[in-house]
Formats: sequence, structure tokens, C-alpha cells
Amino acid sequence: MAESNHLSVRRQSCVFDEVSHAPPSTRCLLKNFRKRTVALGSVSNVIPSADSYNITIDDIFDYTTELYVGEGTFGDISIGDTITWPKPFVEPI
Repeated sequence: MAESNHLSVRRQSCVFDEVSHAPPSTRCLLKNFRKRTVALGSVSNVIPSADSYNITIDDIFDYTTELYVGEGTFGDISIGDTITWPKPFVEPI
């Protein structure tokens, strides 16, 4: 039974290795299209597409910035929510 658990852990680590496209630091700044910082967040382990990240929001600096996916602005979400943000506008810190 111990071998079975070991194999399970090994599989999970392989999946994690496949998600290594994330920035070296999971903490990041979210920039708007004018490259101004609008929020602070953390990259989640799930990458929705080749051109964007799932970001868990830690702090919001500009509540008027429009969300990348869906309608609304940062004023419509809460700290702790996860949003999708384009990779070119995510800066690792």
C-alpha cells in the first residue's frame, strides 16, 4: 500500500512540472493596457490558455479597470477572487 501512495505523489509532481510556464514567483502585479499597475495577485496552478493566467487577487489599486474576461471592473470583484489576466500584463515580483 505504501508503494501505491508513492506512485500517486509521483504523478502529482509530474503534473506540477507541466505547469512550469508560470512566472518564477507566484506573486505578481497586474498591469492595465497602459502598463500601469492595477492589482496585486498570485498566479494559481491552473493556466486557462496559452496567453493568460488565472490570478487570485490579493489587493486592488484601480477599481475602474475593466476585467479581461467577462463584463465588469475590478470594483465588481473581491479580494480572494480568481480572475483571468493576459500574460503580457502580468509582472512577477
